[in-house]
Amino acid sequence: MSRQKNSTCFPGRCWAAGRALPLPHRPQAAGQTLLLIVALLGLTHPVRGRSADWQSLFDGKTLSGWKVTDFGGHGEVTVENGQLLLHSGVMLTGVSYTNELPRIDYEVSLEAMKIDGSDFFCGLTFPVDNAFCSFIAGGWGGGVVGLSSIDGMDASENETTKYMKFDSGRWYPIRLRVTRKRIEVWIDNEKIISQEISGRKISLRPGEIDLSKPFGVATWQTTGALRDIRIRRLAGESAEPINPSPAPLRALFLTGGGSHDYQKLAPHLTSNLSRLVNAKFTTAFDLDALTNAGFAEVYDVVVYDICFDDAPDVVLKNAIETTRAGKAAVMIHCAVHAFRHSAQVHEWEACCGMRSKVHDAYGPFTVVKLDKDDPVTKQFPDGWATPGDELYQTISIEPQSHRLLTAKSPHDGREHVVCWTYQFGRGRVFATTLGHDFKTAASPDYLQLLANGLLWACAKLSDDGRPLAGYSGKGVP
Repeated sequence: MSRQKNSTCFPGRCWAAGRALPLPHRPQAAGQTLLLIVALLGLTHPVRGRSADWQSLFDGKTLSGWKVTDFGGHGEVTVENGQLLLHSGVMLTGVSYTNELPRIDYEVSLEAMKIDGSDFFCGLTFPVDNAFCSFIAGGWGGGVVGLSSIDGMDASENETTKYMKFDSGRWYPIRLRVTRKRIEVWIDNEKIISQEISGRKISLRPGEIDLSKPFGVATWQTTGALRDIRIRRLAGESAEPINPSPAPLRALFLTGGGSHDYQKLAPHLTSNLSRLVNAKFTTAFDLDALTNAGFAEVYDVVVYDICFDDAPDVVLKNAIETTRAGKAAVMIHCAVHAFRHSAQVHEWEACCGMRSKVHDAYGPFTVVKLDKDDPVTKQFPDGWATPGDELYQTISIEPQSHRLLTAKSPHDGREHVVCWTYQFGRGRVFATTLGHDFKTAASPDYLQLLANGLLWACAKLSDDGRPLAGYSGKGVP
């Protein structure tokens, strides 16, 4: 998003770069005529029989029902000539609605105008059931339109991305429809977005836009105007039925090697994870499948619960490149120590997100939660302790790895990372060095940690730490 100079605004006029910009407005008489026309249409339009009447959210005179969003360095917010004006700030300027609104099966209608600036003049944040999303008009230099975010990808890089030219001083009618099945957006009565959301992770782009929840409008280094903000509930033919559960995630569970009882651990983990997550596991006690470069094509995620000291070069190459190309991966315990005799061990460590070679003597230790708000560990208990495990010693960790859990060595007091998330190329990686045997693996908290990590890697974990709709399992162990 580009940086713009601040504007200085007075009633009826905005000054930018030394020139006066008149604030567009509608004459009062014309506005009354328009309201009369709308009222008459409301008496005759057949759609009113299927959906609730439109409810006005902005009275055109005051900020009643709204509050100025507390963005750092926000610009002035004023109401003039029936318009809600968001003046350019250091970054974001916006308002948030304070009264209760529907969270699903509804439509929003408004008119928005760019007055001055070259970034988004309408960033509409809205609820999608238990999640939130933003519709961006005019972002990334003034021309990007899309939804932020779909599966963690924002409006500039997902399938909703479009490019439009927005003229300053012109009103753009915008309509947003949110149902259980999809999000739809119209600009100038032309549908520009029809995004299916079943099985997709809907979220906000990280940052201050989170302050707009549950419903708000913002601009970025741009002065914009809003008017005629309305909402209505959908019913009957207008609303979408609840979707059936999506197909289970397909998981390849690779296991085997020395120093662990994988014949018992593997079925214990896969059966319990199947109860926590809507997933179907295929288990292999060797790495033979990895001789094929396309070994993971039919799977959504590959779980590595292995302790092989070496493997053919082609096996390791295919595992690394599959993750780099975008396949979700889960690394459990000795997977981080695996392939130590391979010439590609450093590439494997980079794929895992951490380098470790040795561990403390087996014994009890307590875990410290670093990020209490991360969805993977949000429900993980503070002060959780294992009655027995191997504390892997951290030599180094990739700068991009997000550390979730650490533990202090009972032996020498050093702290080591025991759980993290990581982006390797295009692939999401969840990793934990916990889980040597059943003293840890029998813990419901540990099993839930693995379940959340798997869902996160597959982009099926909501921001509140719960599975997205359809991806919960059949019950807890």
